[in-house]
Amino acid sequence: MRSGTIIATLCVATLFAGCGRENNADSFETKEATTAPGFQHYPATSGIIASRTTGMIDSETTVYFDENGAREATYTTSVMRFGRDSVISRSIEIRDGNWFYSYKEDEDEWVRWNAKDLGDFAGPSVPGVSGNPSATLMQDAMKGSADAKELPARTIVGREASGIEMEMMGMKMRMWMWENITLRSEVEMGNTPTITEVTSLQLGVPVSADRFRPPAGAKVVDAAMNR
Repeated sequence: MRSGTIIATLCVATLFAGCGRENNADSFETKEATTAPGFQHYPATSGIIASRTTGMIDSETTVYFDENGAREATYTTSVMRFGRDSVISRSIEIRDGNWFYSYKEDEDEWVRWNAKDLGDFAGPSVPGVSGNPSATLMQDAMKGSADAKELPARTIVGREASGIEMEMMGMKMRMWMWENITLRSEVEMGNTPTITEVTSLQLGVPVSADRFRPPAGAKVVDAAMNR
């Protein structure tokens, strides 16, 4: 499994988004889209995973997947607090075959790029929830870090998850996983730990195709690398 995550993918998309061209979401299906290599294999064909993150930023995330992860969409609402003030933001990342979409809330537009143009960046997504990048991180830590150790198993959303603790880049991290899905992660950085835990895991439930595309009439901008 590759360790590339959607975080790296979004960085690449941001660099090229300003040089893109505009399209309408109603026409995005006219381009060929095939299943991208390296997508996340889930223990079910389709499902919905909800999680909550608390710490420096509080957020609620829902992941929808179909075709064992070939189609995957992550919807996140975050709240960042500055004293008595708070800022609410919304992000959406979608992988549908070879196409990736990222919603830019500040400009109310979607950036689209082709996985073939991203190469190694076109890895599985969903940091903190999807197990693929986290599993790779854990495996690498176990191989190269004497500080990595196993933790007692925990039952989360009715599943018994195996745990590991490690220290990387000055951060202490703990993760509990079940069937290649990270059910809980704890990251200690500074005085405020960040905890992400799955609150609902629905496997085998149908997911609407609308979850894997921008809404009709939305502004879609092709990243320059797709031109």
